[in-house]
Amino acid sequence: MDLHSGTSGCGGRFTPVRKAGMNDVDLDETSEFIYQISKNSRFFKNEQRKEEKLRERVRELLERLETIGPNAVLLEEVDRMAARMEQERDLSQSWAHLDMDAFYAAVEVLDNPELVGKPIAVGSMDMLTTSSYEARKWGVRAGIPGFIALQLCPALEIVPVRMQRYREMSAQIAAVLSKYDPHMQMLSLDEASLNITTYCVNTGKDPLAVAGLIKDDVDRETSLTCSIGIAPTNTLAKICAEVKKPNGVFMLQPDRDTIVEFMSGLPLRKVPGVGKVMGRLLEELGVTGCGQLREAREALFQLFPAATCRWFASIWLGLVSSRTQRGRVRKSVSREHTLSGDDNEPREACTTLCRGVADELAMLHMRCRALTVKVKTIDYEVLTVSAVLDPPVCSAEDLLRQALLLLDELASRPGLVVRTVGVRVTDLCGDSTDDDGSKALTVAEANAGTPSPALSPDRQPPARRRGRPKKVEQQQ
Repeated sequence: MDLHSGTSGCGGRFTPVRKAGMNDVDLDETSEFIYQISKNSRFFKNEQRKEEKLRERVRELLERLETIGPNAVLLEEVDRMAARMEQERDLSQSWAHLDMDAFYAAVEVLDNPELVGKPIAVGSMDMLTTSSYEARKWGVRAGIPGFIALQLCPALEIVPVRMQRYREMSAQIAAVLSKYDPHMQMLSLDEASLNITTYCVNTGKDPLAVAGLIKDDVDRETSLTCSIGIAPTNTLAKICAEVKKPNGVFMLQPDRDTIVEFMSGLPLRKVPGVGKVMGRLLEELGVTGCGQLREAREALFQLFPAATCRWFASIWLGLVSSRTQRGRVRKSVSREHTLSGDDNEPREACTTLCRGVADELAMLHMRCRALTVKVKTIDYEVLTVSAVLDPPVCSAEDLLRQALLLLDELASRPGLVVRTVGVRVTDLCGDSTDDDGSKALTVAEANAGTPSPALSPDRQPPARRRGRPKKVEQQQ
């Protein structure tokens, strides 16, 4: 396959990936509509900034494309690498990926039956976090401002985010799933990955039957529907969970040829990790499907880093897998919240976020040595500031104490209007004892008001890693 410049052109609008429930939506028409009604808005200007950065990357890539040519030696090396990867294929495992259907919206409908059958979205006029399937028929989806969504669907009802309620429902789902895999992982509030191999062996049931049991149990416990994908790797299972959405099950048979054929016809944007930027770069090279990666391998391996190219090979071979299974070491924990406009809300949001982070650290039996607070302004500018925590901490009290100092530092900038607050902890370690031998506090102890050894009255707050807020590149 010869790579060529541009299927959409640098100046073209990039059509978003088609979400479940949007099968009848004309995405090109919707994108054009959004473009027209959002002109001169903050959302539009931010999209322009991101688009210009992306265009520059595309230009650089196309310039490099002009400098490369056939390389038979490289092609042989790539094929040998692919052959070695093929030898590592494991078809013995049965992974199930559960994805709740329009989770936030479904919870809102469950709690308020008057919303049944109506197009609704969860979020605010600034940004939506999800939408119901009734709303998706109008092109309303997560990641667009509410004011645009109302133009697409005038009958849309926008309800505020109730994160605590979603966490409660997510905990119920996790309790159900742990019966099928004690080591299951909640990848987010509405997604989970399970290895059901042992359960299938112990019960004599096939994976499809087990998926049916899981769906029934989740429905019985929560009155919500979910979709499940089954495959030999967790990432393939995640891809499969999208095939029969909503409220369906799809199993990719553990057969090498079947898997390769399935991947060859799959759009690249359906693969986890192929986001807007990578998708656009490959699209500009004429590569839009997973099978085309193999056809274009000779050029791609000259244009992209070795690790990326090995990932490309895992995609076309159907070996793609997230190596975050059992024994995984977590590197960070984070929470984020979009505000509704209350002047005091950034501090209230920071309090809730720190409690959520502390709860997760407690579940992981870990502490953190570094804390970052992020704010996004109404102009979509992202600012962060970080602090080193010495000794490491795990309590909500200690996290909040430092997070508020960092938030105040960011918020002191004149004219700053915050629309999103985020808290992230990194450099995680075990929580048995502090480096100085003192016992680390639990979340329960912190909430009970037990004095913290990490920030006792006679100790100074941790030193800042960065003395001033750092403006980071706007997120893609």
